[in-house]
This record gives sequence, C-alpha cells and structure tokens, in this order.
Amino acid sequence: MEMENCLSPSKSIIRIIYQKRFLNAVLPQDEPALRREATMRPNFKILEGERLPYEVEYGLMRVFEEEIKSYHACERIRRELALYDDFSLMGAFKELDVDNLGYLDMEK
Repeated sequence: MEMENCLSPSKSIIRIIYQKRFLNAVLPQDEPALRREATMRPNFKILEGERLPYEVEYGLMRVFEEEIKSYHACERIRRELALYDDFSLMGAFKELDVDNLGYLDMEK
C-alpha cells in the first residue's frame, strides 16, 4: 500500500515537512554541488514489504549511526556543563541570541 493513498490532504502536508527534514539530515550541507546532484537523482517507489537497495540501506545506517554518536556526545557535554557553578542555561541562550529576539534563528 502506498503512503499517499493512506493520508488525507492535511496529513500529506505533514509528511512533506518530515521529508524535507529528512533530506536536510542526510544530504550534505556544505557541498552545494553534491547536494544538487543527490536531489536530481530520479525517485523510485518502495512498496510495503520491499527493501531499499543494499547501498542505500548501508548509507542511511551510517548517517543514523553518526547522528546517534553526535547526540550522545552532546548529552555528555550538557551533563558536564551542568556541573559548573557559573553556567546557566539562560545565560547561554542570551549569549547566542545576540539580536535579543527571544528565539534562535538558524539562518542568522
């Protein structure tokens, strides 16, 4: 059963947002030519019960593995920071929010 057939129009918008997030996670951010080449490849449908080609599964596994390692490293650093008396979460946020917007904008 194809995913598009299972979703109402309002839910398909959510699926597209997740797809964009996924693409941002797995495609190179610092090499525009490679990113463009990867996004220009033809898409193909994978039906329920089918598997991705081995190279794709292996590549995704490596991406997820690196993401998990990065997450664990960030968690370790957060725990270490919490031990310092002169560290505060609000202080760190204010240092990063140089325009005093009250939020962090990844584009700036």
